[in-house]
Amino acid sequence: MSKWLRARRSRPGVSCVAPFGSGLLLACLLVPRLSWGQVPTRLVYVRSPAASDCPEQSALEAAVATRLGYDPFSPWGDQTIIATISRSMGSLVARAELVDHGGIEQGSRQVQTGLSDCG
Repeated sequence: MSKWLRARRSRPGVSCVAPFGSGLLLACLLVPRLSWGQVPTRLVYVRSPAASDCPEQSALEAAVATRLGYDPFSPWGDQTIIATISRSMGSLVARAELVDHGGIEQGSRQVQTGLSDCG
């Protein structure tokens, strides 16, 4: 295995597949390669104007905490998850990026669904 591939595989990130139904962004945030609970994590959530009917950050945080059984987010987190949701040509697009304490992106995933309802 190459040195680059070993380094890439050991980096924390987000792994997700395009889900069907609601919870597109939630699915991205809930399938980590490494446990985010090990490192305090801050969540930055951005909705485009076209996706303003999608849940607010507090609702997303509550859904993640309910699913995991604990609240993984802290405003003083050492790493940051930047979660964005937008619409593109009638479908929802969700992107999650993991940024370390030095501001370097450690991984990202983008999923798109043909559904237009954030519900």
